[in-house]
Amino acid sequence: MLHLKYAPTNISECIANKKLIEGLQTYLTSYYENKICIITGIPGSGKTLTTNLVVKHLNMKSNEVNYSDKINKEVLSKKIETYTKNILIFEDVQYYKNDLLYCLNTFFKKNKTKRKFIIIKDCSFDVKFCNYIELNTGINNKTQYRNFLK
Repeated sequence: MLHLKYAPTNISECIANKKLIEGLQTYLTSYYENKICIITGIPGSGKTLTTNLVVKHLNMKSNEVNYSDKINKEVLSKKIETYTKNILIFEDVQYYKNDLLYCLNTFFKKNKTKRKFIIIKDCSFDVKFCNYIELNTGINNKTQYRNFLK
């Protein structure tokens, strides 16, 4: 459990994922219409942690949808329609990708919105139906990361 003990508690403590932090801040503070943010990276690369730290840093609120929530189209549609003030973060999307894409596509056909939707996934995500940005985790300062691990 060392990864929990030594995990950063704010974005100034993050030594990796600098491009992800910058990209997320831009996405969350911009007025994009019907645009989602897709975050990809290998398991354990800090996708969810970094996302939550950026949301916290910007004094925003989020709701997380996870595969353990017994996801289906009805549940997803209801969450997309009802969570109007918070950022919706979809975690572990590889397990319910098709249902999520269907629900988002249906929602965007009926609505023009500046609401923020973040999709977190372990591998690349093929989206052909909507406007999106894709951000990938990565270690941008390898020397600093090696020193941290010592």
